[in-house]
Amino acid sequence: MVRAHIAGGSTALTSAVEGAEDDAGAGDVTMLECVRAGDAVLGISASGTAAFVVAAITRAATIGAYTIALTADAQSALARAAELAIVPPTRAEVLAGSTRLKAGTAQKVVLNTISTAVMVRLGKVYDNLMVDVVANNRKLRGRALRLVARLAHVSEERAEELLAQAGGRVKIAVVMESRGVDATQARALLERNDGALRRLL
Repeated sequence: MVRAHIAGGSTALTSAVEGAEDDAGAGDVTMLECVRAGDAVLGISASGTAAFVVAAITRAATIGAYTIALTADAQSALARAAELAIVPPTRAEVLAGSTRLKAGTAQKVVLNTISTAVMVRLGKVYDNLMVDVVANNRKLRGRALRLVARLAHVSEERAEELLAQAGGRVKIAVVMESRGVDATQARALLERNDGALRRLL
């Protein structure tokens, strides 16, 4: 569903790859290799001048992807290349050129907002609760238990029973109790509602 690319490839995550952000050809090729019409491509560059990112967004648009720029400069080449530009108004950095201070922090907030909105649209949220939790450790198992107790209006003991029958899946457990069905039927009901608990209930 989500694929991340960085100028210089995965090596650039742990070591500096000098000049990688200036390699427009690599940005172009990266999009040709993995982007299809109907995808959304979000290019991130604080200055909006990184040739790798600008070329990637330009190529993605020709393929038929929806293109978004996340930059601190509304007049930049990246902002002009994308269909939508998101430009947090961070203004000048306290330390000139140190975009990890304000621009980078603002971009992280924007990415958090986008990913949260996607989770809501995909039906992984009910009210303000993340209900598609994968309970694979003690903390998350406790959270799943509390979610089922709250949403199904049952005791924690009953919530534990429901979760056991539901294979640890919160939404299935809630549907089982609220609709009086077994796990197989609850799963089928969720599938018919695209996994959206709100729509089903």
